[in-house]
Amino acid sequence: SPEDTTYVLLVTDAEGCTDLDSVYIVHHELEASFLPILDDIIAPTDIMFENNTTFSTLADEVSYVWDFGDSTDASDDFEPIHTYLSGGYVTTTLIAYSDETLMCSDTFAYTILIYPSADLFIPNVFSPNGDGFNDVFEIEDKGVREFSCILYNRWGTELYRFDELDNKWDGRSYSGTPLPEGTYFYLIEATGYDRKEMILKGTFSLMR
Repeated sequence: SPEDTTYVLLVTDAEGCTDLDSVYIVHHELEASFLPILDDIIAPTDIMFENNTTFSTLADEVSYVWDFGDSTDASDDFEPIHTYLSGGYVTTTLIAYSDETLMCSDTFAYTILIYPSADLFIPNVFSPNGDGFNDVFEIEDKGVREFSCILYNRWGTELYRFDELDNKWDGRSYSGTPLPEGTYFYLIEATGYDRKEMILKGTFSLMR
């Protein structure tokens, strides 16, 4: 890697006159780095960023700009603590500057997955008529780790069962027969990344 070096310059003009000078060049070796430290991956959560930036200059000659990746203001603290209010993938970026002109810098980024508090969104009606709009019974989730759902008719007959949130029901029986309009029932058991356990029972309507 580059080291601090003295460069010697010898200049000779057309008449043979010479002049000698030297300059000492300091190489600002700089490598931005940090480690996020957190107790919980469930939003809202506080994350402390341990600054591990290395440099060849004095500490008070290095400045920092933190972008937390969630549309909040940047920070110039050495080791900030930031609160993330919602879940998702967030990328925190640190830019370290080693001089006042901001010409010498290095950038380091770290992506973290933060889970939201567990919740489910269950439709109360769907219409499997092939028009491309609301054709399937689909449950949306936030922060759910384990999930199972059983669908019944009014007589308690099981119509469909799925254990993955990306499964969708198209209003057909196990044999593929389209079922009539009416009220149907669900039983859902789910566990969130926040360890929240949910048992949900309710009704929804099938319309054609």
